Amino acid sequence: MVPTSLRTHAALDKNAVIVGVGNRAEIWDIDRWNTYNEEVNEDVTEIVEQLVDLGL
Repeated sequence: MVPTSLRTHAALDKNAVIVGVGNRAEIWDIDRWNTYNEEVNEDVTEIVEQLVDLGL
């Protein structure tokens, strides 16, 4: 069980996801995780396109 103060801080509701990050784990609200993950994927796609444009 996650303490109330941490649930509030992380905006955890009913559904959560546990994500391994380096040598630790993070607990995310599933909706916030999905939004964050989509943004990161868009950034990675943009970086890859820029590298391709540079011939790398």
